[in-house]
Amino acid sequence: AASAEFTQLGDGETGFFLGGGGGLVLNGRFMIGADLSILANDIEYRTTDDLDRFIEFTKLNLNFTWPFWQEALVHPAVTLSGGMGWLRLRNPAKEVDEQDPDADTVFQAQPMAHLILNVTNSTRLSLSGGYRWVTGVNTAGFRDQDAEGGFVTLSFVFGAF
Repeated sequence: AASAEFTQLGDGETGFFLGGGGGLVLNGRFMIGADLSILANDIEYRTTDDLDRFIEFTKLNLNFTWPFWQEALVHPAVTLSGGMGWLRLRNPAKEVDEQDPDADTVFQAQPMAHLILNVTNSTRLSLSGGYRWVTGVNTAGFRDQDAEGGFVTLSFVFGAF
């Protein structure tokens, strides 16, 4: 599956994650999978120390999905997703390759709801919404709440369902 996610980060800026993943359908009714998403745009953030930085955020999640009425043209599903994330604040005055040394490994949990369109027997489009909770941010001037927020995701899913 390929996905594009819009979310709120930092001072209310819109973040754009690009990602992909895969999974297995078990018993024809339950899906387990994993995905990796990377923040694709620069989010400017003013730290509590009054410094300007850019947010870098990568997420690696394990997903548990329960679809309902999969045979219908449009059907709902719910997912509980959680895993690791890597968060760093980058100094905009430095070269792209130079980064501040303090990157945090964080835990995140993301419950979400989907509305899925069955395009063909092997292709689906999914519009999803949810909320991301984060814990473990230790970067000076940045808090757990600055990485949390609602999100909307559009996914292109293909495979055997």
